[in-house]
Amino acid sequence: MKIKKLKKIKLSLAKAYSHIDEFDKTIEILESIKDSESNTSIWNYCMGHSYYYLDNPSEAERYLLKALEINPEDKPSNFLFSSVIS
Repeated sequence: MKIKKLKKIKLSLAKAYSHIDEFDKTIEILESIKDSESNTSIWNYCMGHSYYYLDNPSEAERYLLKALEINPEDKPSNFLFSSVIS
Protein backbone atom coordinates (compact mmCIF):
# COMPACT_ATOMS: atom_id res chain seq x y z
CA MET A 1 0.00 0.00 0.00
CA LYS A 2 2.82 2.43 0.84
CA ILE A 3 4.47 1.85 -2.54
CA LYS A 4 1.24 2.61 -4.38
CA LYS A 5 0.83 5.85 -2.41
CA LEU A 6 4.43 6.83 -3.09
CA LYS A 7 3.91 6.35 -6.84
CA LYS A 8 0.75 8.45 -6.70
CA ILE A 9 2.62 11.19 -4.84
CA LYS A 10 5.42 11.10 -7.42
CA LEU A 11 2.90 11.40 -10.25
CA SER A 12 1.35 14.41 -8.50
CA LEU A 13 4.80 15.93 -8.00
CA ALA A 14 5.60 15.44 -11.68
CA LYS A 15 2.37 17.21 -12.62
CA ALA A 16 3.23 20.07 -10.25
CA TYR A 17 6.64 20.53 -11.89
CA SER A 18 4.93 20.50 -15.27
CA HIS A 19 2.63 23.33 -14.15
CA ILE A 20 5.65 25.50 -13.41
CA ASP A 21 7.34 24.61 -16.72
CA GLU A 22 10.04 22.41 -15.17
CA PHE A 23 9.72 19.75 -17.86
CA ASP A 24 13.13 18.14 -17.39
CA LYS A 25 12.31 17.61 -13.72
CA THR A 26 8.87 16.27 -14.70
CA ILE A 27 10.49 13.66 -16.95
CA GLU A 28 13.04 12.74 -14.30
CA ILE A 29 10.29 12.03 -11.77
CA LEU A 30 8.15 10.16 -14.28
CA GLU A 31 11.12 7.99 -15.25
CA SER A 32 11.45 6.97 -11.59
CA ILE A 33 7.99 5.34 -11.73
CA LYS A 34 8.19 4.10 -15.31
CA ASP A 35 8.20 0.39 -14.43
CA SER A 36 4.76 0.51 -12.86
CA GLU A 37 3.11 3.51 -14.52
CA SER A 38 4.15 3.46 -18.18
CA ASN A 39 1.06 1.43 -18.97
CA THR A 40 -1.25 4.27 -17.90
CA SER A 41 -2.59 7.00 -20.12
CA ILE A 42 -1.84 9.76 -17.60
CA TRP A 43 1.85 8.79 -17.35
CA ASN A 44 2.19 8.75 -21.14
CA TYR A 45 0.27 12.02 -21.49
CA CYS A 46 2.56 13.71 -18.97
CA MET A 47 5.64 12.43 -20.80
CA GLY A 48 4.24 13.59 -24.14
CA HIS A 49 3.26 16.96 -22.70
CA SER A 50 6.75 17.48 -21.30
CA TYR A 51 8.48 16.55 -24.53
CA TYR A 52 6.10 18.78 -26.48
CA TYR A 53 7.09 21.80 -24.41
CA LEU A 54 10.76 20.82 -24.62
CA ASP A 55 10.33 21.14 -28.39
CA ASN A 56 10.81 17.46 -29.07
CA PRO A 57 7.78 16.57 -31.20
CA SER A 58 8.91 13.07 -32.13
CA GLU A 59 9.14 12.00 -28.49
CA ALA A 60 5.91 13.83 -27.68
CA GLU A 61 4.13 11.99 -30.49
CA ARG A 62 5.44 8.62 -29.29
CA TYR A 63 4.10 9.07 -25.77
CA LEU A 64 0.83 10.67 -26.83
CA LEU A 65 0.13 7.80 -29.22
CA LYS A 66 0.67 5.37 -26.35
CA ALA A 67 -1.68 7.41 -24.14
CA LEU A 68 -4.32 7.29 -26.87
CA GLU A 69 -3.77 3.58 -27.42
CA ILE A 70 -4.56 3.05 -23.74
CA ASN A 71 -7.45 5.55 -23.63
CA PRO A 72 -8.65 6.73 -27.06
CA GLU A 73 -11.20 9.10 -25.48
CA ASP A 74 -8.67 11.08 -23.43
CA LYS A 75 -9.35 14.71 -24.38
CA PRO A 76 -6.03 16.25 -23.28
CA SER A 77 -4.05 13.60 -25.18
CA ASN A 78 -6.20 14.04 -28.29
CA PHE A 79 -5.86 17.82 -28.16
CA LEU A 80 -2.10 17.81 -27.68
CA PHE A 81 -1.60 15.09 -30.26
CA SER A 82 -3.44 17.17 -32.83
CA SER A 83 -1.05 20.04 -32.06
CA VAL A 84 1.98 17.80 -32.46
CA ILE A 85 0.99 16.50 -35.88
CA SER A 86 -0.15 19.81 -37.33
